[in-house]
Amino acid sequence: MLGINFNKIKGTKDDLFKFLNKKKIFPQYHYKPIYKFYFFKGKVNKKFLGAEEYHKNFLSLPIHYNLSKKDQSYIIKNVKTYLKLNLK
Repeated sequence: MLGINFNKIKGTKDDLFKFLNKKKIFPQYHYKPIYKFYFFKGKVNKKFLGAEEYHKNFLSLPIHYNLSKKDQSYIIKNVKTYLKLNLK
């Protein structure tokens, strides 16, 4: 899991995903608030701000048993590069 306050950088979560995808790194969106799923539309009338904020600012980076230290370093380096390029 990686948490980034996207209000403090120029780019968006989608911009970060595009940047990483170009580098062959494929993060994932996780923990979408349950009331945003089609099944729950109109059944939940309350917004949960903590869930909204978490979904907005967190992403899952690749992790699996074959991920080498070199791969980990590559992912970290590219996340840092993106953040340095997009600081306000």
